Amino acid sequence: MRNTLVFALFVAFLSTVGCGRQLPDVVPTTVAEAVTEVPTAVKAEVTVAASATATIEATVGAELDWATLIADADPAHGEVLFGTFYAEASFACSNCHNNASEDRLVGPGLLNIAERATTRVDGISAEQYIFTSILHPNDYLVETYVADLMPKVYGDLLSEQEQYDLVAYLITLK
Repeated sequence: MRNTLVFALFVAFLSTVGCGRQLPDVVPTTVAEAVTEVPTAVKAEVTVAASATATIEATVGAELDWATLIADADPAHGEVLFGTFYAEASFACSNCHNNASEDRLVGPGLLNIAERATTRVDGISAEQYIFTSILHPNDYLVETYVADLMPKVYGDLLSEQEQYDLVAYLITLK
């Protein structure tokens, strides 16, 4: 329910900012109500942005400065996390992702991932794209990859700082 309300508020916010409209007197309380309030031109953007509810929940009303968050993170610690086996996921990141090549293992090779991530979704930084892809792997599925292949447990297993550390490490892979 909380995520639904956050999403509804976010959609109302987007409709106001994106279309110059005023917020309605009654804020929608369901996703269906919120989406019907959004003009068609905004719906495509909302569909992409709204899928990352944890990120939206953390940023309603404010934008995260992804570059600063990642610049303040510890890529060396992120490298350790990348190789750490997590029993809850039954994997280490390195079991499925090649960090020294763009060649696909189970998941994509991560060499030059920052460069590729920059071009994936308009308006989304490489840092935010990678962060979302770790915590919500089905949000931005790249063609030829299937949904639900990557475990969706890293938001629970890693602290927020560890998540930023992991992204900081991946950004360094060039």
